[in-house]
Amino acid sequence: MKLTFEQFYLPLNEAKGKALNHMEHLEDELFNVKGADPRTGIERAFRFLNGFINLLRGEAKDAVNISTKWDGAPAIIFGTDPEDGKFFVGTKGVWNATPVLTKKPSDIARNYPDKGDDSYQGLRDKMSLVYKWLKKLNPKNVLHGDLMFTEDSLFQTTPPGATDVHIAFKPNTITYMIPKQTNLAKDMMKAKIGIVIHTEYIGTSLGSMKETGPEFNYDATNLPKLPQVWYSDALIRDMSGQLDMTKEETDNVEQAINSAWQSYSRLPDEVFNFLTNKDLGAPFLEAIKRQVNINLRTWAGSQTGEPFERDPGKFVQGFMSEYLTNRPFSKVATRVASAQQIFNDNIEGFKALYGLYLNLVDIKMLLHKKLINLQSLEDVYPYKDTKDPETQEVIGKEPAEQEGIVGVQKALDGGQIAIKLIDRSEFSVQNFLSGKPSS
Repeated sequence: MKLTFEQFYLPLNEAKGKALNHMEHLEDELFNVKGADPRTGIERAFRFLNGFINLLRGEAKDAVNISTKWDGAPAIIFGTDPEDGKFFVGTKGVWNATPVLTKKPSDIARNYPDKGDDSYQGLRDKMSLVYKWLKKLNPKNVLHGDLMFTEDSLFQTTPPGATDVHIAFKPNTITYMIPKQTNLAKDMMKAKIGIVIHTEYIGTSLGSMKETGPEFNYDATNLPKLPQVWYSDALIRDMSGQLDMTKEETDNVEQAINSAWQSYSRLPDEVFNFLTNKDLGAPFLEAIKRQVNINLRTWAGSQTGEPFERDPGKFVQGFMSEYLTNRPFSKVATRVASAQQIFNDNIEGFKALYGLYLNLVDIKMLLHKKLINLQSLEDVYPYKDTKDPETQEVIGKEPAEQEGIVGVQKALDGGQIAIKLIDRSEFSVQNFLSGKPSS
């Protein structure tokens, strides 16, 4: 008798697992080998999928808490440095080996200098406002959010097909519009800055916070209210009336998960032995993730074919040259020869591994289709640019989906795991074409 995912996986792994402290695409967990167990990432992805099914069925066991992924920029990290008690703001450089912290206004010019012919005055202006106004919130811990607007970036417009005026802001690739007569819009128009806060760090130093990782699903309701600072968290507190997934659709997703689990359980041990080989497996995993992004970037430029290569054999051949030339791996001839031999002997297993990756992409998109319209705030409408197909000039706006959904689940060791459900064919295109990294 074939075991389903739930029958096999949950009893087997009740004592396994350590939380990842960063956010991954669901399918990329397949290639996240941590420590000596190559199955860790794969099984973490399946546990997450089971949690989504429990969420949809209204069951509490291993359920996933979900929030909206807002398309803000830049990332803003701010709070109290526990080592000296001083307030600071920063971007992702806060987590550098030498943290880039703004603790007084004069730090801003030093932290964000121009680079060659590229002026960073816009970023310096934003960080000056962020420092001035977020300091008044006086958070005890360290918070992480995304800047949505500053006072001068808000504008008024009438969306396509609408008759009433909306306020709007475009922090990154999405333009968010809110009817001007709503209380939400009125609060935003009073503010000097707007930020969505999604993560909290707790610890005795920035180093310890980086090591232990974040607490996702931050609840911002306890922060003080200031008219000059519009803020929100990203939590979806009420799904009633928003989630219309039928029992049949839920059953179809569950069946797809069980089928993918069966595919996983049939993968040969030789593949996993290869992945745990420090000299051979680590460059392989890096190369395969790079090849996925190479394919997405190529598709973003042409918009022809499929964003993910659907032929496992073709994909496998595509990344082998990348893998075998990976430095410093490629400088050791014996490793290259050994890897090539193992790969040739088990090519069907590696093709099946990528086939499982495609299974996870397809299951993710089934969930994405039903969850993407869930909102953490009412009256917020996302739009994307429409462009002239020949000149690529922006010629208008059209309704869009929000960037994605973030799922957070308790890890088996008591920590948290966060996964993002994003349509990479949509947002990789937007970010690649804008010169920004893939979401």
